[in-house]
Formats: sequence, structure tokens, C-alpha cells
Amino acid sequence: MLFGAHDLSFADTFHHQLNEMRVVRVVKMEVVYPDLNILIPNISGFINLRYLELSSFYRGLKLQLPEAICKLYQLHVLDISSFNATTILPKGLNKLVNLRHFMSREELHAQIASVGRLIFLQELMAFDVRKESDFSIAQLENLNGIRGSISIYNLQNLESQEEASKARLRSKLQLNSLRLSWFDMPKSLSSLNIIEGLEPPTCINSGIRRRAAYHCIKKGDKRLI
Repeated sequence: MLFGAHDLSFADTFHHQLNEMRVVRVVKMEVVYPDLNILIPNISGFINLRYLELSSFYRGLKLQLPEAICKLYQLHVLDISSFNATTILPKGLNKLVNLRHFMSREELHAQIASVGRLIFLQELMAFDVRKESDFSIAQLENLNGIRGSISIYNLQNLESQEEASKARLRSKLQLNSLRLSWFDMPKSLSSLNIIEGLEPPTCINSGIRRRAAYHCIKKGDKRLI
């Protein structure tokens, strides 16, 4: 199902027809209003939806995804890449347990709480380590399908080398670039302790810059920078 820009009168008429379209598997929509409920107030009813792509009609439009999207349990692709980092994600995005591809700005990847539930996810551009369990480094443990590049921020929030090891990065064999970032490490830890605990895949190697530091690891680079 494809449709472009729309006004309120169109939306009011069209969403009644959408109520009957439960077999839809693909939706590509050009969003005019930030509230998706205006056009599709019952999006959770699209129980067979596999692909949802939302693009912005107006430059700078701030999108707010409704919590109802989190009931699209068969969704494989969610593409909101045309929207900026001010997009508001639903708290329950981790309920999309079959999601393979989340196409968006890096900052939004880092906002997914309990991302470890998305075990089929193939891209995770960023992860923000926090003290809360929903953003603990252990959330990465079972995300062995992620590929390409990932940035892991705020490693100073880790308590120990043992905690760092819970990321199980050595099992993520399809990564080709890894960027680690931290500010001031606690005196009880060193950056090298954390890096050793993280155990990056053996197919990539490493280099360090201190303070708002990036520890950049790229596949094929066998030098320690």
C-alpha cells in the first residue's frame, strides 16, 4: 500500500477503509502530520504488516510514533530514516520481536530500551550504556545478528571488566566497525580493563583516543593504532 501527502479530510475518509484492511503486509506513507493516528488510528490492527516506511512531507517534521506500533509483532522492517533525531519513539519498541531492520538516525538506535529482546535485529548503529537495566551492556549479549558498524557510548557507567564481558562482542562476527566512547573512567577501572572485558571479535582490531574517547575498531585493520 502506497500513498503520499494527504489533508485532514482525506484522512478522515480514508482511515475508515483502512479498518477493513488487515491483510496488508507493506505500507509506505508520506507523513504530513506528526501524529500518525490521524491517518491510521488503528495501526495495531495490521497484524500481518511486515514493512512500514514513513517519510516526511515537510522538512523538519517531528514524528511521534504511537505505542500501538509496538503491537505489530510480525513487522520485519521499520524505516523512518527521513526523520531527524527529534523523533519520539514508543517505550515498547522492544516488543517488535521479529524486527530485522530499524532504519533511522543513530541517536534513535541508542534510545531503544531493552533492545536485547530484538534478537533478530541486524543493525544497531548505537548503544548508550546506562545504570538502568534496560540499557545495561548485557542487552547486547544475544544480538549476534548485528552487522556493519556499532558505536557504544558512556562506557564509564560500567562497574567492572566482568560486566563489560556480558556484551559478548566476540560473538558478533558480522561487525566490521566498532567505536567505543567514554568520558572519565572511575579510578577503580582503566579503559584497557573495559576493552579487554568487551572482547571485540577477532576479525577486527583496535585503537584508542582518550577522554570523550573513541576506540575505533575496523575489520581488516591489523594495526594497533
